[in-house]
Amino acid sequence: MKKAVLLIFPVILLFNACALEIANVIGPGGGYVYYDKGNYKDGWRYKECSPYDIGELKNVEVDELKRALKLCEDQSDEWYRYPWELPDDADMKKMLECFSYGLTRFSPDYYYLSLSVNQPATYNYKDPSTWEVVILHKSFASKANGEVEKVTTQKDDKGNTIFDDNGNITLLDSKGVAIKGNPVIRVRPVRKF
Repeated sequence: MKKAVLLIFPVILLFNACALEIANVIGPGGGYVYYDKGNYKDGWRYKECSPYDIGELKNVEVDELKRALKLCEDQSDEWYRYPWELPDDADMKKMLECFSYGLTRFSPDYYYLSLSVNQPATYNYKDPSTWEVVILHKSFASKANGEVEKVTTQKDDKGNTIFDDNGNITLLDSKGVAIKGNPVIRVRPVRKF
C-alpha cells in the first residue's frame, strides 16, 4: 500500500501544482516543468527542462551540433517515450516566462543553444546541417519582460560562420556588435511528458 501511495502522490502533486504554478513542479525526468499545453493531445501535456546544463559547445558548426544531439541522446532513457532534445527559441521564451517569477535555473554567465521555430522546409532534427541555430544571450534568464535576446554568429558574404585561427567564433549581440572573449555556449535539454 505504501508503494502505491508513493507512485500516485507525485502525479497528484504535479496536477495540483501545475494548476497553481508550474515553475515549482519537478517532472518525471527530474527537470523543472515550464509548459502546460492543457491537454494530452499527441500523447503529452507538459514540458520539462533539465535541472542542469549537460555540456558546452566550442562553436555552432555541424560537428559540435552533432555532439549536442549526442549529449541529449545520452541523457535519455531507453524506456521513456519522449527523449531529451534541444529546445527551440519558443521553449526558451516559455522557460523565461515561467522561471522569471521564481529562482532562475540558468547561469547568467553563459549563452544557451536553441533551434529556431522558423526552420527551413528541409529541416531534419537528426541532421544539424539543416538547422537554423539560435543562441540566446547569457542574460536572457534575468529579463523581466519575457523577451528572449538572440545572439548571432559573425558570418562572411556567403552566410558561413567565420572562425579565427584558433577555431573560435565571434558572437554578435542584438545590435550587431561583437561580444568580447571566447563565448561558452551551454546545452540545456528539454522533454515532453
